[in-house]
Amino acid sequence: MNYSHKRKLFFIIVLVFFLISIFTACNDTNQEIQDNKDLTEDLPKFSVNFIDVDNGECILINTENGKCILIDTGLKSTYNVLKEKLSSLKITTIDYLILTNPSSEHVGAVEELLIDFTVNFSYIPKILDLSIFPSFSKALDTLNSKQIQTKISYINEYILIDGCKLAFLTPEKGLNDAYSQLNSEFSPSKYQIGNASPIIYFEYNLVRFLFTGDADKTQEKLVIENYKNNLYKNAFKYYGLELNLENIDFLKVSSGGDSNATSIEFLELINPKNAVISVSSRNPNCPSSSVISRLINGRDNYGLYRTDVHGTVSVYVDGEGKYLINTQKKV
Repeated sequence: MNYSHKRKLFFIIVLVFFLISIFTACNDTNQEIQDNKDLTEDLPKFSVNFIDVDNGECILINTENGKCILIDTGLKSTYNVLKEKLSSLKITTIDYLILTNPSSEHVGAVEELLIDFTVNFSYIPKILDLSIFPSFSKALDTLNSKQIQTKISYINEYILIDGCKLAFLTPEKGLNDAYSQLNSEFSPSKYQIGNASPIIYFEYNLVRFLFTGDADKTQEKLVIENYKNNLYKNAFKYYGLELNLENIDFLKVSSGGDSNATSIEFLELINPKNAVISVSSRNPNCPSSSVISRLINGRDNYGLYRTDVHGTVSVYVDGEGKYLINTQKKV
């Protein structure tokens, strides 16, 4: 073999190794796709969707086999956004509807939802005086009229569905728990209302999410203590859930980024790789700059997503536990 042939062979070998290294790197790295609606048909079927409903919160989990968990509905005025998303995924039945707290931003579209879709089961907050929360009262009436089974959200409740594992980490049961504080007030504060929200752990193919509703730092402190005392480990191990709160992949930031939540101590425990904030145009003070600072904490590669900037944020997870992030800003 002459020198020119050896040289060509050398470059071919180098090129092959280079292409292999690129392919391997792409397969080992989670990716972000922005505003690529045309690619959604090629994405994994499983997705967690933080829907942009403006002045409210709504999270839609669509499993590999078309099962559905819906966390909150947003306001009645933005119901069409949720309906469009459900329809686009060909969802007709919601297996679990989780209403985190009684404010209209979370439960306002329940009545409309139950007209168009079937709901099999619902978790709800414990509210004694329904007159304080007319939107929740109407939602509860609708659930009852449809004869949908409901259960109060409490610590250690769990859902196992289609390879997904969901666990309620709060509220606790007790004489001075979050529900007691809320129901004992004639005019409860926004923090007392927010603390009715269960902090929820969710896992699929080892990709882990933490949904926080509007819970504040007192509930975060409770989670920290229970985790360090192995309460969750002992409670959920029977169901095959080795709950791990460290290095969470996605944190749904509490209460639109209110400064009274997402504490340093909480972040030190969960150390999230990505955070999603449902930003309300009604509250110009959120997200708080202090919360943003605590989340980023000097990291260059931190994934921070805001519904007012990025629109609906969808996380697609494949069978190997790799995920893609797709953002779709409304035009």
